Order: sequence, then C-alpha cells, then structure tokens
Amino acid sequence: MMTIRRSVVALITVLAFGVPAWAQDGAGAGTPAAGAPAAAAAGQRQVAPEDDPDLDIDPLQSDFTLIGLPTTLRMPRMKSAFRVTHRFTRSLGQGDFGSLASDFFGIDSGAAIGLEYRFGLMRGADVGIRRTNDRTIEFEAEYNLLTQVRNAKPIGLSAFASIDGTNNFRDSYSPALGVVLSRTLGRAGTVYVDPIWVNNSNPLPSVLADNNDSFLLGLGTRLR
Repeated sequence: MMTIRRSVVALITVLAFGVPAWAQDGAGAGTPAAGAPAAAAAGQRQVAPEDDPDLDIDPLQSDFTLIGLPTTLRMPRMKSAFRVTHRFTRSLGQGDFGSLASDFFGIDSGAAIGLEYRFGLMRGADVGIRRTNDRTIEFEAEYNLLTQVRNAKPIGLSAFASIDGTNNFRDSYSPALGVVLSRTLGRAGTVYVDPIWVNNSNPLPSVLADNNDSFLLGLGTRLR
C-alpha cells in the first residue's frame, strides 16, 4: 500500500512540473519570434525597377526610321526590334514620264525586300543588321548624343555609321557616316535633317574608282 502511494505521489510530481515545461516548449516552437514577420516582409519586398524613359511611347517619334531615313528615337537597353523593308528598284528619274507611267511609276520593276534586326546595347546606343533579296548585307550602329528637352536642349542629335557589302558581304563595300538632327514642333510632329556621306556609292564598276563618293541631305517630317 505504501508503494502505491509513493508511485501516485511521484506521478503527480512529474505532471505538476513537467506539463508546464512541455507547454512552454510547444508554444515556443509554434510561435514565431517577434522579428520574424518583419524579416519575412523584407525578404519578399522587391526593389522597384529603375524607370527607363526609352520604354515610354512617343507619339511624335513612333519609329526608328522615316521611310529610309534614321531618326533620333532611342532603342531601349537590352530590347530589340524587327521589321521588313520594301523599296522599289526603279529610280523616278530613269526615262521619260511616259516610260515611267507605263511602268506604273516603278511598281512593275520589282522591289528590294529586306529583313532587319535592331538591338539596344546600352542607353542611347543600338546596332542592327539588314539583308535584302539582292544578297546585300548591311551593318549599322547609332548613338544618341542629345535628346531634345523643352527650354534646355532645342534639338535631338544622333550619330550613325553603316557599311554594306554585296554578295552576302563578300564583294563591293559601301561605308557611310552621318548625323540625324530632329526637332519636335509642339504636339504637331517632328522634322528631321540627315546629312550623310557615302563612300563607293556606285557599286559598278566593281573595282575601286576615284570620285565615287556621294553626299546626301535627307529631309523628312512626321505629323500627327
């Protein structure tokens, strides 16, 4: 009988002192620390991406080219663009008006169709490659020197260089250098002036010849 009483007393003692300890251990394991929510929130918080104005749509400059003229529109960094070009091969100054009209102003003479890919290396700088169906390949690069800002910078300015080669860039080469000047006219549109120098502008004859350079002045405008 004495042995049973001692066992009961020992069991009560264990329950009296052990259960609170177990409860405290369980509460400590299931309840997060006071700083845990803040740390989790900080880990989930993402750094806001830096705003790139080149990603904004500019209705006054909606493309990187105006027909065949480069513009001062900047390619966003690490972004790219693809386009298909189409140019009639007959010059409007070739032949008289009757011959030009009979050829439907060059439509019947065929066209040079090209595929172009442009990539932004860094802010304000992009490179591109274009191949036409006459097997001419052109490499080009453009860098924006000045962006028009109201009451601060009156014009936009870019410099560009290109070189094309016939027969898949294996035969006759024609390098070119130029600048692009642009000026927005309020909300009405944008005007462009593109002075361009081209070396070996006439690929025929295939051998190098003196006085085979051309200076071009491209004028264009885009109105809304």
